[in-house]
Amino acid sequence: MAHDVFISYSSKDKPPADATCAKLEARGIRCWIAPRDIMPGADWGSSIIDAINGARVVVLVFSAHANASQQIKREVERAVHKGIPIIPLRIENVPPESSLEYFISTPHWLDAFTPPLEQHLVYLADVIRHILDGQPVPGKPLPPPAPWRRGPGGIAAGVALLAVLIAIAWFSFLRPPPSFTGSWTATALDIRQFTTENTMMSALVPAQLLSATIKNPDAKGTLTVDASGQFTIAISGEDHGTLTAAPSTMAGPPNDMLTFASDITHQSFSVNLILSETSSNSSSVYTPQTGSPPNGQDTYQLVFLAAGQSTGAGIGDFTGKPDYQGTKDANGGVRTLDIIAGTWAPMQFAYQAGFGTNDPNNRVTASLVITADGHYTLDYELHEKGLWHATNGNWTRQVPTGNSYSPPSTDGGTYSFTGRDQVTLYDQFGASTWQRGS
Repeated sequence: MAHDVFISYSSKDKPPADATCAKLEARGIRCWIAPRDIMPGADWGSSIIDAINGARVVVLVFSAHANASQQIKREVERAVHKGIPIIPLRIENVPPESSLEYFISTPHWLDAFTPPLEQHLVYLADVIRHILDGQPVPGKPLPPPAPWRRGPGGIAAGVALLAVLIAIAWFSFLRPPPSFTGSWTATALDIRQFTTENTMMSALVPAQLLSATIKNPDAKGTLTVDASGQFTIAISGEDHGTLTAAPSTMAGPPNDMLTFASDITHQSFSVNLILSETSSNSSSVYTPQTGSPPNGQDTYQLVFLAAGQSTGAGIGDFTGKPDYQGTKDANGGVRTLDIIAGTWAPMQFAYQAGFGTNDPNNRVTASLVITADGHYTLDYELHEKGLWHATNGNWTRQVPTGNSYSPPSTDGGTYSFTGRDQVTLYDQFGASTWQRGS
């Protein structure tokens, strides 16, 4: 994925690093952050090097943990070697260790250890936007004005200051805190936050395709919370792009490979595929030498394995009734894309009840459409209804699992309001930002 910013941080500082990523991406600044953007099965070290080389700016989330990290030192050294600007975001008031101080000039550090973190992230986004646009970097926010002095002017200033303090006291202590009650629209989403259905989908739809549906600019998310704590969430998105097969003709497992190239994320990834007929009680793997081609009547299973893998757990599992039209290539071979062209549903949605799939208030629907001319479209839609609780910066949600013998699924994390009409939800999987109103 093309990106502007590489975020370097210690794994022990993941919440502020995720908050930094969410704020920058909400401002349209593309970020690369581990482990989110490391492809499954990819070499970790090579992925880090490639991501730094492809960045225009490096943001270092600096703390005592980062100060002691050898990986951070290697990342900083690499960025300096490549001539990439480094912006250290210091979230703890600790001096840099000598090897880091050698590479980074302390006057360029952005101190962000005085709360709230949000205002520092706003300034960081402004700085990076100016760097990317080739404009002069804006100055830091002005410090508070000097104390008023005695005299007529000072008395007037004191009266004004007293009025301000009274207003601050009202808004800080007497005015009710911001509430989740109402309707919200998502302005930035991370699909991994919605774990009830995604746990069910994780081995059914490749994560790259699922994530791209939410990165689509046309993706939608709504959240409604009433005064009793009942909530509903609705999220929908689409990924689409091109699909190529290697070899172009069906060879049979483990030799058939598909490569997806998303028009949304501009990323490509490959999978090995297995096509099996599942209409009878037994499943038979299709090969052009022995199998009857799909005719639109029989049900087939399309399994995706990680590239280079021929057995084991799949990363995609779909069912459908492809309708092969009998076309051949110039050599008489059966083209892979002709065989698998059709509409596919994630396997569990087609065959298993429960997990909320039969409940219109708690369900996930998805379909993967493959065309013989080498295009694909994945549509995704999620609905949730359950109980919402938020207090003192912590939130939880409970969603029925759809099985009477299973307890509700619970997720939660922290939240941060910006004013009263914008809130960001954080959990161990990511962050999402919501704006009050339609």
